[in-house]
This record gives sequence, C-alpha cells and structure tokens, in this order.
Amino acid sequence: MLLGSIVLLFARLGDHSLWTDEAVTAITCVGVWQTGDTSTWLDDHNLLTYRDGFLLKNQKDRYTSPLQFYLAAPFIGLIGHSTFACRLPFAICGFATVVLTLRWLRRSNPSNLMWIAATILQLTNASFFLFQRQCRYFALSTFLSVAVAYLYCHWNGSRRQLWWIAVGMSALLASQYLDYAAMVVCLLIDHGIWGRRKRAIRSVDWLVLMIPQVLTAALVCPIWNPIARAVDIAGPVVASTHPVVAIVPQPWLADYLRLSWWNLRDLIACDFAVLPLLAICPILYLKSKNLVLLRAPLALIAFILAIAFFTAHPLPAEGNAEVRYLAPVLPLCIAIGILAVGAMRVVPLWTRGVLLALAGLAIFLQGSALGFYSELLHTPAEPYAPLTAWINQNLPANATVYICPDLCVAPTMWSAPKATYVWQLSDPPRSDYRSLSDKYFKGRIPPDCLIAFGPYGDEVRHWRDHFAQTGVHYEQVATIPVYYKEMFRPELIWRSFTTIRPVPGEEICIFRRVR
Repeated sequence: MLLGSIVLLFARLGDHSLWTDEAVTAITCVGVWQTGDTSTWLDDHNLLTYRDGFLLKNQKDRYTSPLQFYLAAPFIGLIGHSTFACRLPFAICGFATVVLTLRWLRRSNPSNLMWIAATILQLTNASFFLFQRQCRYFALSTFLSVAVAYLYCHWNGSRRQLWWIAVGMSALLASQYLDYAAMVVCLLIDHGIWGRRKRAIRSVDWLVLMIPQVLTAALVCPIWNPIARAVDIAGPVVASTHPVVAIVPQPWLADYLRLSWWNLRDLIACDFAVLPLLAICPILYLKSKNLVLLRAPLALIAFILAIAFFTAHPLPAEGNAEVRYLAPVLPLCIAIGILAVGAMRVVPLWTRGVLLALAGLAIFLQGSALGFYSELLHTPAEPYAPLTAWINQNLPANATVYICPDLCVAPTMWSAPKATYVWQLSDPPRSDYRSLSDKYFKGRIPPDCLIAFGPYGDEVRHWRDHFAQTGVHYEQVATIPVYYKEMFRPELIWRSFTTIRPVPGEEICIFRRVR
C-alpha cells in the first residue's frame, strides 16, 4: 500500500502543465519567496490579476488562505521555476497522509481481510491521488484534517495532545477556511454525541484548544479575509468573460439544499467512495453494534452539509458542486470502506461474498483507477504545453499578448513568462490599479498578439476588426490543433484521461500584429 502510493503520488509529477488554480498558486508562491508577501507580480513585468483582480487588494492576494503559498514558496525558490517543484510539497503532504492512515490502521489491529481491503481501496481511489498531486491546498488540508482526526480519536486526556490538536486546527485555519469550518462542525457533532461520554473536555481544556485557534485567526484573518471580498460575480464584466460563473438567484435555503445535493451527488460521481460499502454501514452497525460504523458516515455527511452551509450563495448555472472543497474527506471515504469490510464478519459467509462482489464490481465500473494508471503511462495532450512552446519560440521578450478567456492567462504566464500578458483588467480601473500602465487595461492599446481558446475566437476577431478601423491589422499566423479546455483538473467530472480531438472551433487560434 505504501509503495504503490509512492508511485501514484510522485510518478511523472511534472508532466502536465499547471491548470488555472495551480498556476495562480505558483505565481503567488514566487511573490512570497521574493517579497515575503502574497504578491502576484511575476518577473516584474507580469501582474496576474485573475478574473479582473477579484482576489487582489493593492496588487496582493488578500482573500485566499495563505499557508499553501508559504509552504510551496521555498520549494519553488530553491528547486527552480518548474511544474515539478510546484507540486512536490503537496505530494509530500499526500504521502504523509498515507503514512498516517497506515499507522491508524495498524493501531486498530485489523484482520487480513481489512488489510487487503485497505490496499485495494487506497490504490484504486484515483481522486485521492489526483487531489494530492496538485499545486493547491488540497493535500495540505487533507493531511491536517486526518492528523486532527487521528489525535482526536486517540485522545487519552492529556493536555499535550489537546495542544497538538489545537496546532493542527490552527494550521488548517490558515490552509483553507471552509475546510476548517467543516472540520469544526464535525468535531463538535461527534464530541457532543459520542466523545464526551468517553472523555469530556473540561473548561480549562477548552481554553487550551481555543486560544491557539483564536490567536491564529487574529493574525491571519484580518490580512487574508475572504468575507471582505465584496464582488458581484454577476456583474457585466465578469459575466461577459466568464460564462461559467453565471448565476441563478435563488433564496438562500434553496441554494443550500441544492448545493448539499450537488455535493453528495458529485462526491459519488468523482468516485470518492465505493457506494455499496458506504450504503451498508448502518445495516452492519445493527449487526455488530460498532459505533464507528455510525460515527464515520455521520462525519462525512456533516462535512458535506457544512461545506454547503458556508458556501451557499447564488449558484453556478452549470449545476456542479465545488468538489475541491471536499478533498479532506477522501481518506474518510476510504476508511468507511475499510470499516465496512471489517464488519462483514458478522454476516453469513454467502452474504459477505455477495457484498464483496458488489463492492469489487463498483470499483471496476468506476474505471477512474484504470484511467489514472493509463494516464501515468501516456500523458494526454493538453492546451498549455504547445501554446507556451509557440510563444517561447516565436515571440520576443516582453511582447504583449492578450489571451481570451483570461482564465487561461495564469498557466500560460507561468510556462512562458518572457511575454507580457495584457488586458486582464477592465476599464475604468479600480483606485489601486490607476498607477499601472495602459497595457494592463482591456482595449486601451493594441497588443502584439491575440490568442483565442476555442469558442472565444469570436471575441478576439471582434477586437481584430475593431483595431483594423484604426489602422492596426492582425493576421492569423497559427492554429494549435488541441482541445482548448483544461481537461486535467483533479475533479473527475471535469477530467479526461485520454486526448480529446478538437473539432473546428475548439482549437487555439493565434493572431499576430502586422508590422
């Protein structure tokens, strides 16, 4: 289990380009390494503003939990500007999660059947490895959540152990606010129903738990405060350039119920858990009276509902959950499967055989594990590698480039940083952007190159025709025959393990200014 996890975590870690969120993280890490703060300037001439600067205040990210940046910054600064260096610290966090899971399993004195089940469930959970291999907070939040759960479940009443739980929760707070809030809900529910019966937390112990978290919140949240981000994502600028965030206003309760259902549905769709094993836990509890068969599924449900509660807002019209916030429950889903297999000893042998057969069939039908293994052998084509190769080979240093949509700017900027990526900000600008050069504001000056991803070619052609009226002309100089979408995100609902062949209108088109 350990050796297989090492292969699946680290093999070909740097093959894929960074996708959008990863590249945003990597560029911010460079800012941290160079300045100590979450600046998004890259090589002095590129300012990453991502979605019209909605994450920035005074040209620094002030709304994203910061620990991920400070974790990865030394790796990028010391190893170098590479995709492998960006992902390495998070893959190490994933490895630490596997090691801690193994230690937890050994302490439970499992049967041979549970060891076999653990190995199969761990090594066939493609989502677990995909999320741990990203240059993003997923692996860090997952490790911290598992570490806190491990300490909580093995708490022997000592204040030293409570102190380590508080440190883990404080780090989780600085890693991802939503996952921290969901973890707090899970711990409070579990302790309120079961934990206090075994060993209640005394008033002084509550102070030991709370003071480090309060101090962390007092230090981190005033600087990186997502609640202060007052942006209407349905505004005309964002809605026109980012149709994926188009919203359908609904009452808050309706949004919450809908998002809760989406979270559960897409968790299953992304193969987080083996559904037959998850479904039979309550039945097995009735037979075995093992409380863990109730506590673990309840923790999963509480986490899902808590994430929906804290993120319920006008929802994306596309109708998908933000599965990335659920990454910390991946080890829990694996553990539920292991617990279910271990509890099958209380049912007749033929019933056990049927249940194991159904679980095996469910794993086989998922197909995501085989797709992931195949991808490690043969990396599918993706849009950023050939585009950045073209930019590096054909454009001089500091050539101005407009990319549409601007969601695709960050990965391109990371891999081809010598160009200057313009028009990321709307015009008129916010007060903290007014001192910037005209090239950063959309439409002010004609760039050297216009690049369109797939269906965004119409907007680029509009700008080509607009500048033609002013005597500035562009000609199409290249078409890169790759599918324009980044189909290598960690969410299985948005991932393809094979190369997608583009049809006309789905390639990347490049227009260059005629001198």
